[in-house]
Amino acid sequence: NIVRGADTAAIGVVGESTVTPAYAGDISIIGNIISGMTNINSVVGNVGAIVIRFGGRVIISDNNIYNSNSTYMTGIFVKESLDALVSTNKINNVGSTGIFLNNISDRALIIGNDVNTTLSAGIYLDSTVTPDVVVSDNTW
Repeated sequence: NIVRGADTAAIGVVGESTVTPAYAGDISIIGNIISGMTNINSVVGNVGAIVIRFGGRVIISDNNIYNSNSTYMTGIFVKESLDALVSTNKINNVGSTGIFLNNISDRALIIGNDVNTTLSAGIYLDSTVTPDVVVSDNTW
């Protein structure tokens, strides 16, 4: 898939979160090209080329995200999810963080990603991330 010029999220998956989270499970986002994200309304939070909230068994791999340098634009944003693998993605020229994990309640592996030219952190783990997170062999 090739996605250009979207606002807020090019690819987004959100499970049910009203009372008890119902996680959207077995999510694989692989091999996409995403460019020119705009974030016209300058929304803070939940904005990224790839956004997952309340996901379970998440795989985000081999995506190319570039030239999405609008304010607050994150390359990959995973929030309130279980078992996330973020691997071998290329993220270049985003307006905030390359990879942002927030409130991950189970295991996560961030490995082999190439992140550069971000206006904030290359890879950011929020303080609510569990200790079962491995960050290895990434470049930024």
